[in-house]
Amino acid sequence: MNRNRKERVVVKTADETMLRTGSRIFVLALGHDDQTAEDRLFAMSKLLADGGCGHFIGAELEGRMVGYGALVVYERLGWVAFMGTEPGLQGRGIGSAMMTDLMEKARARGVTSLRLEATNAGVGLYAKHGFTEEYPGRRLEIPARCAPPGEPASTVKLADELPDWCLALDRRAFGEDRSKLLNLVLNDGGKLLLDGEDGFGLLHGRKLGPLVATGVEAARKILWRGGELGARVIYVPLHPGIPANFVDQLQASESESCCMRMIFGEPVDDEPGLVYAAHSAATG
Repeated sequence: MNRNRKERVVVKTADETMLRTGSRIFVLALGHDDQTAEDRLFAMSKLLADGGCGHFIGAELEGRMVGYGALVVYERLGWVAFMGTEPGLQGRGIGSAMMTDLMEKARARGVTSLRLEATNAGVGLYAKHGFTEEYPGRRLEIPARCAPPGEPASTVKLADELPDWCLALDRRAFGEDRSKLLNLVLNDGGKLLLDGEDGFGLLHGRKLGPLVATGVEAARKILWRGGELGARVIYVPLHPGIPANFVDQLQASESESCCMRMIFGEPVDDEPGLVYAAHSAATG
């Protein structure tokens, strides 16, 4: 075989089998070999794909899947998600081929802004495609009881449906309508936590997010109530508008290294200081 021959990367729309293979590739690309993490990622990928919220792709070399990625489109904003290349194959144009494909798909859908959360290893790739850095984020493991003694969360109630004020607050924070995504997660066994009309959180499995609130006290109460109900993981965007002591008081441990939020295209009319926890690094 001629090793100087340039290998052709073929990017395809992912079927369910490729979602499963891609989930393993993504987890391995993060440096883990964790079946539970693969299963959770596959479940989220399938939920987004079946619900019409995500377009998933796989990259192949010589007929073998070696890369994975996705595009989530809201209105004019798209989110690049789950980008990963099989370990040992970085630097062979696989990630770049997938980014080119996803950016072309985004343009075809009328997307004017793209965002993503980049690991340290991915920042250079995305910068080559025109993305610029915004601010970092951290995935944190929180304890079962994260509320200080004497701090009640009794004003936080559970609800079965997303009220209009909740969707309006999320749109204000995020800059786009995410009602389809939020309802999809809620109807997949999610729990909606409301603190009056001051904030809301969405608990899905072990993960609490988004957590959107008009102030830090409402955010804390929702987080504490989420911990009581089983939340163990949050993804916190470290925007300057989020008080530093919010993270410091969580009694949390960092489960992975920081990611960097990056953007391509037009500015987004959002209010990130309202977002105390993202839905995920993959969807914002």
